[in-house]
Amino acid sequence: MVTPSYRIETLTVRDRRQLRDLVERGSSTGQCRELAAAVGEAPDAAVAWRQRTADLCGDGRYALLARDADGVPVAFVAAYVDGEGADRYVVVRHVLVLPTPAEDTATTDRLLGCVEEWAATQYGAAVLLEVDDRAGLEDVLRARGYDPTGARRSSFESLVDDALPTSQVSVWHRLLRNPHSHTATAIFAVAS
Repeated sequence: MVTPSYRIETLTVRDRRQLRDLVERGSSTGQCRELAAAVGEAPDAAVAWRQRTADLCGDGRYALLARDADGVPVAFVAAYVDGEGADRYVVVRHVLVLPTPAEDTATTDRLLGCVEEWAATQYGAAVLLEVDDRAGLEDVLRARGYDPTGARRSSFESLVDDALPTSQVSVWHRLLRNPHSHTATAIFAVAS
């Protein structure tokens, strides 16, 4: 596996324009369509991006931006904590990695590793991940120790546009070794 030459940084509200550009560039990959659609329907897109980015960066939230050597964002992941006590879990709401020769798999792997480390600090004991079947992440997920749960649903784009062919989202999970908790969960909900 190629080690990506990207630096991974914490997303801040100041990154909202770069996040917007990344999501727009990634629209052809089918990733983060739900985020793009939600902001695109707002009356003032600039205000919507500012608010959406702030929502990704608040307390109990974790968002990362991967930048190439020129500082251009090429990947993004966002998560938040939900639940209490033994029912505490982490939801990963968005993952977007632009296709790059030989590095997109390694970048996805690094981002998931960062989120899993963060989930452990949030007392997460397991990770659940919803991913569009067309995303091609099965090999990366299996290599990281994820297994399919068998749960499925229609993808976001299939739900909002009846003219599109129906695609499916599958749920995967992985147990984390966490000395802080025995039952907390992390959930990944990756919008297509």
